[in-house]
Amino acid sequence: MATPQKKHILIVDGDPAIRIVTVEMLNRLDCQAWAVDSGEASLGAIQEQSWSVILIDLAMPDMSGMQLYSTVRTACPTLPVVIMTGLTTSAPEALVADGSPTWLLYKPFSVGELDAVLARAVSD
Repeated sequence: MATPQKKHILIVDGDPAIRIVTVEMLNRLDCQAWAVDSGEASLGAIQEQSWSVILIDLAMPDMSGMQLYSTVRTACPTLPVVIMTGLTTSAPEALVADGSPTWLLYKPFSVGELDAVLARAVSD
């Protein structure tokens, strides 16, 4: 019987602590995780490799998460995206209402919450 492929997850977050903790959580979930610190850095990674899911923070220094999300949707419309945010406004909810494969994950999140959103993202 073939071993299931590990999920390849790209994390895009400007906060080094969030990147480190999220990579550790994903490793515990038996995923292969890569983290970059900006939207600009993620664009190269998106073109260089096939990803199972991309986790995008909305608040980043060089390119906002909304700008990156729009770019990803144009380039890879079927790629599952999880928006990570600490924002309590309605802006993140609008992103998941457009019918694209997008989910929200509110910070701070637990390993269980991360696992649940990834399970939905890769099964839909």
